[in-house]
Amino acid sequence: MMTLQDIIQSLDRLSARDQEVLFEILQNKRNQDKKIRTLGSLRGKYADIKTSSDEFA
Repeated sequence: MMTLQDIIQSLDRLSARDQEVLFEILQNKRNQDKKIRTLGSLRGKYADIKTSSDEFA
């Protein structure tokens, strides 16, 4: 497994375009995680109950 330091050092070897793609992937992942947390908090005590819309996600 790579350490954080290994990952940071390997970024220098990526092309500018590859760095942009990686950044977009990380942003999308972070936004998706944030969306899931927000939806859970909005649903409050019912956050663990499945709804019909969960089946379509």
